[in-house]
Amino acid sequence: MLILPLHRKLDRENLPIVTLLLIAANIAIFLMFQLDDDRQLDDALNNYRESGLYRIERPGYLHYLDETNDPAYLTGQHETGDDESDLISQMIGIQWDPVFLGRLHDGKVIKPGDKGYDAWRKLRGHFESLYEGVTFIGYGLRTGEPTFVSLFTHMFLHLGFVHLFGNMLFLFALGVLIENLMGRLAFAALYLLGGLGSAGFDILFASPSLIPGIGASGAIAGLMGMTSVIYGLRRIRFFYSLGVYFDYVALPAIILLPLWIGNELFQLLAYPDSHINYLAHLGGLLSGAALAALLKYTLAPFDLSYLEQEAQSREQEERLAQARSLYREMEYRKALPLLRRLHQEGCQDREARYLYYQCSRLAPESEDFHKAARSIFSIPERDRASAELILEVYREYVKIARPGPKFNADTLCRLAECFSSQAWRAEAEKLRSVIDRKGIDCRRQARAATDKV
Repeated sequence: MLILPLHRKLDRENLPIVTLLLIAANIAIFLMFQLDDDRQLDDALNNYRESGLYRIERPGYLHYLDETNDPAYLTGQHETGDDESDLISQMIGIQWDPVFLGRLHDGKVIKPGDKGYDAWRKLRGHFESLYEGVTFIGYGLRTGEPTFVSLFTHMFLHLGFVHLFGNMLFLFALGVLIENLMGRLAFAALYLLGGLGSAGFDILFASPSLIPGIGASGAIAGLMGMTSVIYGLRRIRFFYSLGVYFDYVALPAIILLPLWIGNELFQLLAYPDSHINYLAHLGGLLSGAALAALLKYTLAPFDLSYLEQEAQSREQEERLAQARSLYREMEYRKALPLLRRLHQEGCQDREARYLYYQCSRLAPESEDFHKAARSIFSIPERDRASAELILEVYREYVKIARPGPKFNADTLCRLAECFSSQAWRAEAEKLRSVIDRKGIDCRRQARAATDKV
């Protein structure tokens, strides 16, 4: 099951700079340090086999497996290993067994007094330098042998392009939603803390292992937990997929948290041998939710006013579409209330202003007609098309307005400036005459308008 929030539109104001930098860092690290991982691992395993090290260590490992008497470990390990894939699996299995390797390094498998001990140590040291030189192994998080460095580096490593792309898609979608709500520095810190929480949860509750865990998914799960808590009961849109079926739906964000947790628990129980670390995902979800709750309810409540603005914008778009349809059907009286409301809400859409004027001009004595004309006159753009629209409406308005045109000082100055800039001298001179007669100071009007902004 895939659940991906897709709620906030991307624009210059909410450009997620830190998110984009994190994505760039993940891609750069993969391209610069991991493209050669497979070849380096093959070289290390070839050395393990061809140097004779595998032949030296395998008897001790088989004896250890007999002692543990664990069928999960014993399966396939006593085979001759003629098949290449079986042989590779057995060689890697030795490197991923923390108990056996502990005994090996402590001199309990190949002992200091054994013949060939010094030669074995030399071979083992050379192999480990090759093996640890593989980026995802050397810098991946091993729960049986965690290091301070790997707590951070594992978040920036990936197994392949598909793994990388999937994680970066989620990171981008979540970054758009929450980065600007908490601030860039806080977002970067919380992203890393979510990843550390994921790693800590995995170390505490997973069986000790030397299998390297890598990927940004734990930190991204932290962002998912944060998103659910930050938005709480507010409805957000998200994309979901169940096999081949997919759709978009809007639900309170907090519902996503139990859905995500439930999905990870189900996957963990249904596929215990999966290479996907569902336990780390759970840790990320819980850590992110806890961090967001700490910020939201104690330190810094989040400003979600943009949700109301976006909801109003969507409603205005719907009303404009309805008004447009009614206008085309010449249902002007039905369209007028919709356009009046758009004007009252401060809608700046040029088409909405024009339709408001066209529908209200049937009653030139109405207040709607005067407001709609002033709305056209206040169009801020000064391109040729806008100026021609203003001129067209102005000429008609002064002819048919009842009981006469209603110009305030600001409108007179705006019109005079517009007509002068387009070299429409006749209209500009008439307005200048009115402005002078009324004693209007257009410079003061312009300063007052600037101060309001």
